[in-house]
Amino acid sequence: MKSTTAAFKTISNEIVMTKGAGKFILFAAILNIPSPVTFIPYLTQAFTILFLAFFLKYMVTNENKIKEAQKSSNIQYTMKPWGKWLIYGTMAFQIIWIPYVMQLVTLVALGIIYANFTKYNQ
Repeated sequence: MKSTTAAFKTISNEIVMTKGAGKFILFAAILNIPSPVTFIPYLTQAFTILFLAFFLKYMVTNENKIKEAQKSSNIQYTMKPWGKWLIYGTMAFQIIWIPYVMQLVTLVALGIIYANFTKYNQ
């Protein structure tokens, strides 16, 4: 019981500390945890695609701001071209449904996206 409480506390702290659109990636990851409570086939996949689209839109619309901040060395993250392809690939991957396999592969991809393209609030 203590480990479950600690896990929920860690996840809730991560959600609070994550800045901006990074929360969409966390929500998508939580939906993809293999559990009868959080995972509903097709609906979860649709929400994952939607959350990834929101995150991608945020990153694309802020590209100019990010470039300006890079020039002044005032930024902690950027999205390289492979990052966009990882997001596109994860979204396309949601069309295929193989129980548990797709969830786990999606969780790995979401983890990579989250770790590389988000930052914490100050």
